[in-house]
This record gives sequence, structure tokens and C-alpha cells, in this order.
Amino acid sequence: MILGTSGKAKIIYDKGGNKERVYTFDYQAYRSLKVMSDEIVHKSALSSERTFIDIGDSLDAEFHINIFKAPSRIDEVNKIKFFNKKEVVFYPHCEGINIKQPNGEDAKFKCNVTLSYLNTRDFKDLLIVRIRSTTDIDIWQSVLPPDVLIDSDGMVITDSDGKYLIGE
Repeated sequence: MILGTSGKAKIIYDKGGNKERVYTFDYQAYRSLKVMSDEIVHKSALSSERTFIDIGDSLDAEFHINIFKAPSRIDEVNKIKFFNKKEVVFYPHCEGINIKQPNGEDAKFKCNVTLSYLNTRDFKDLLIVRIRSTTDIDIWQSVLPPDVLIDSDGMVITDSDGKYLIGE
């Protein structure tokens, strides 16, 4: 689910492959997480009526990683710099579900990492990680687990603790 309980996001390079690498944003601060509807707008010259043609959704996320909080700044930089300019799978919350495409496959994201600093008196080190979808996304497939039980009224079935019931 996109609304996870931990505030930590994670990215995976080569998910399920023999070169798989995982990075969990332990020292992150979300700066932005935007789902944008991509559309073409056609405006009639005669009636000024506008027609919208939906061509999919995309996601753009930016994180600031406070590497000054890491026990070893150099190790933290070396871990994340591997992902620079790589295609990754993105999990908004590490224990949740990754973002999916409309066909149910994993959405792909381009990851860019740049070094910066906080604009404070001590200029502490900061990494800026920007993740942009390279494929269409379907954010609704990332909200609930795929096998959650739904009743005949379309409502999610939960137990007495409010947790989702999972079924076959």
C-alpha cells in the first residue's frame, strides 16, 4: 500500500535479477511526491470547448538524504551513488507495495543523485535524489495489496484490528 507505516522509501535496481541491489532511504526527508495526469488538451476554435485526452499518469518524487546523520557519510554516499542514472523500482514505503503500471507490472523509474548541502550556518552535507517514472503508472494498484478481500458492495474487508483480510 502506498500509505505505509514507515516513513522510509526504498528503490530496487534489477528487481529479481542476479544484479539486484536495494537502497532504503534511512536518512530521508520527503521533499515532494507528485502524481501527475498527462493529457493532451484540444480547444475548439469555434466554440472554445476543450477536450481532454488522457495519455496516462506519471510520478515524480524528490528526497533529501541527510547524510550527516549517517554513521559513515562515505559509506552512505557510496551506497546511493550506484543508483545514479539507473532504472529502478520504487516503493514509497519500504514495507508496502511498489508503484505499478496499468497492466500490473512494476513501473520503472529513472533515478538521479546529486550532492548538495543544507543552506545553514554549518552547511551540512545533503544528497538530493530525484525519481521520475519512465512508464505509465497506476497509483490505485499501489494502494491496496492485490489479494485483499472486497465485499459485494466494493468495500475492503478488515478484521477487528482494522487490518486488511487477505484471501485467495
